[in-house]
Amino acid sequence: MVRHSVIPDDSLIAEASNPGDPVLEYQLASARVTYLRLVGWLPGRVKIERQALVEGSLTLRDPHTATVLWVGDATYSLLDRFPRSQVGLVEDARFTDLKSPAPDRNVDKVFEPIAVVAVVVGLVALFFQNRP
Repeated sequence: MVRHSVIPDDSLIAEASNPGDPVLEYQLASARVTYLRLVGWLPGRVKIERQALVEGSLTLRDPHTATVLWVGDATYSLLDRFPRSQVGLVEDARFTDLKSPAPDRNVDKVFEPIAVVAVVVGLVALFFQNRP
């Protein structure tokens, strides 16, 4: 049996679904989602990179004696990418605490690749122009 909240010792036996099964209790300490950056620059192919951090604890108890059989910490950091157009599909409206503003691209980021290409092309042209 899996429980979100800790069961008091006196009502542990009454809460257990199967008499011999241990009870797994979990407590969520913190959870958050952060949008890190935009990946890619071609229109329609831009993806958002996000990181999810979850911290909590797990406790496995015997339902008859209320003895703690096992205790463990659960700390996970997950990283994924999804298309920018699907932000509405990956966010759940029920969990407003886990929403954060999606990163936005400013004008400088659009012109940066163009400027780099122009400088490289200019250097290549100068190199071939100065050859004897």
